[in-house]
Amino acid sequence: MARKAALSIFSDLGFGVAPAQFWPYLDRYGLPGAAMGAFLRDLGLSHEKVVERDPEELARAETVMDLLISAGDILESLDRRQREVLSGRLSAGDYETVREAAALAAALASLARLAEQWDDRTVMPAFRALLRSIGDMARAPLGADWAEVAAMDALAHGFALAQARLIEFEQRFEEAVATAKAERLWPHAWRDADHAKSLELDRLRRAIEAARRRLNTSETLSLNDAESEIDRFRAALDALLRLYEEARRTKAGEGRSDHKRHRQQHNRRRRSQDDGGRQKDRSGAGRGRRRDPIETALEFFGFSLAQPPTESDLKRAFRRKMKECHPDIGGSEEEAKQANHFNEVLQQWLAHR
Repeated sequence: MARKAALSIFSDLGFGVAPAQFWPYLDRYGLPGAAMGAFLRDLGLSHEKVVERDPEELARAETVMDLLISAGDILESLDRRQREVLSGRLSAGDYETVREAAALAAALASLARLAEQWDDRTVMPAFRALLRSIGDMARAPLGADWAEVAAMDALAHGFALAQARLIEFEQRFEEAVATAKAERLWPHAWRDADHAKSLELDRLRRAIEAARRRLNTSETLSLNDAESEIDRFRAALDALLRLYEEARRTKAGEGRSDHKRHRQQHNRRRRSQDDGGRQKDRSGAGRGRRRDPIETALEFFGFSLAQPPTESDLKRAFRRKMKECHPDIGGSEEEAKQANHFNEVLQQWLAHR
């Protein structure tokens, strides 16, 4: 009933809806008339003149109500000192200052919501420092101006884009390292075969680590500096990936020579066995001959000559087998060596099919 009566008072005075800031007064005083009187006095308005419908006072009161309604809960989100200052400005009739502060607070609240998206994520220290500054400014907008808020907005969105790029490149780098280790190309893709390329690979890795270190340790890094470091990270990463791809081709070429030599030896053994036991083979007694290493390797990964794998199939089977038998997770070192050996044999075999 009290709320309904209060709404009726606001309607009769031509104010329309009651601002949210009025309801605590009603809860405190209980009676709508007493609550309205205290509310208007705290706003620097004359309750008596409003009730008497003084045109000038009604116009001031309407301005204040519109301001409070448009501000909504924004002003309530400010710290205590800021609220006290704005209440004083409101009571003194300095509506423009209050309106400006409310608009700034609303803009900063929008920025604060952007900052909240990164609360639980690891970000660059410089970006984290900016997000803290946005939170502080959102709670105390009186010391800010629109130019400062606009600069904060541009920085926040710029850092957010830069952070997204950094996350992408770090993921690509970690995946490249993991793949290179699985293919035994890490840390030295060429070992002593090509010293210049091995040195270049080391240089690129150091460049990437240096860029990551600067990005992930400095709180004073500017947005331009952060973007430059990320560009250097990406350039070094692209060059590193090209070198690893070249290393794979080099390794595959060496493997083709080994495979050819292996096939020649295998064919010689087959001819020798055929010459020495042709009659036994025809009668079914040749079942004890040595098995083809390709068949052995295929069976090790769950394939067969009748249904050979693609390169993608082999890669997935190799990774699955390494997860099962890798020594670092309690598997068999001997089986891990077998997996690496059979993987190389099948890679060479697939490349020459």
